Amino acid sequence: MAATNCIQLVSYNMHGFCQGNLYLNELCRDADVIFVQEHWLYPSNLHLLNNISDEFVCFGVSAMTELTGKGILSGRPFGGVAILVRSNIAKNCHLVHKSERFVIVRYLDMLLINVYMPCKSVANYTDIYCDTLNNISAIISSQVHASVVFGGDLNFDFYRATLC
Repeated sequence: MAATNCIQLVSYNMHGFCQGNLYLNELCRDADVIFVQEHWLYPSNLHLLNNISDEFVCFGVSAMTELTGKGILSGRPFGGVAILVRSNIAKNCHLVHKSERFVIVRYLDMLLINVYMPCKSVANYTDIYCDTLNNISAIISSQVHASVVFGGDLNFDFYRATLC
């Protein structure tokens, strides 16, 4: 007998919305939940993720909100995370938390956590990494849940590095 609450979940690092939107559209055919990292969208363009498919609802955040408030932008866009949820199960979802590096959505009694961690080239890499994990841990501890799905782009070599 098949489980009635079975969902198909995938994680996808877009390396930019313009570069990755065609494959994201393909993922919408089979997946029920899609963890997206590095969409590189400005806050004013987050609607593009909502428009990727009529069958999905987006819980997303731009990594450039703080940067856009500082005046003229220079350099390339970066970061950004989102969780896309198929519309027929979105009625059972609600946003728990979103920040520059992660989004947490509750689906029934399950926490869905999508994260984009810094890579070693980022200043204060270990501090940001540990702070992000601590923030996520605190939110998990504050929530009533039966299970946690944690995914995304961890940017970490577990065999070579020591952290926290």
